[in-house]
Amino acid sequence: MDKTKAVQVSPLGFGPFPEIPREFPYFSDWSHRLNPDPKPPDWPPSQHSPSWDEALRSWELMDRVKVELWRQGIKATGVRMRGTGIGQGLIYPTVPGVVYIERVGDRIEIMSSHEDDDLGIINDFHELEDEIAMETGHIPEEQMRQFNAIRESGFRIEDIPQGLKVIEGGINPYTFLNLK
Repeated sequence: MDKTKAVQVSPLGFGPFPEIPREFPYFSDWSHRLNPDPKPPDWPPSQHSPSWDEALRSWELMDRVKVELWRQGIKATGVRMRGTGIGQGLIYPTVPGVVYIERVGDRIEIMSSHEDDDLGIINDFHELEDEIAMETGHIPEEQMRQFNAIRESGFRIEDIPQGLKVIEGGINPYTFLNLK
């Protein structure tokens, strides 16, 4: 009796699936990627959404990056993809104590941060915006002008509290995973 385990291969052309670390808490096998759900009848949800095939490719890439991070000892609790096109963008992991940013001149955009990390004034801004919207059902016009002014002027690297590791840029999944 042959006890070798059959290698599972991506139906999307990414090659064999990597081994999932035993302590990885999010899924234990690749069955969700081998047999993906059929395209929902209301897909795409917006005109800016990718095709169903592009979405499947992006989700698989994000899963593969998350697994590889865990294999390297980086306990990412989540990942998200941002970029010019789904399946072509950068991946930003969510890791406690780490903030992923992108620079626009001397200003930054927070791409990913862990929910338990205190981002100081940046968190305060977003929490206030959410609180006003929840209390009133909308954000009053004057308050919205103020929020937009803050957004336009942006945050600086100095606005991120000491003690958090700042990483500029995301992960190119094709390079990180040695994919073609």
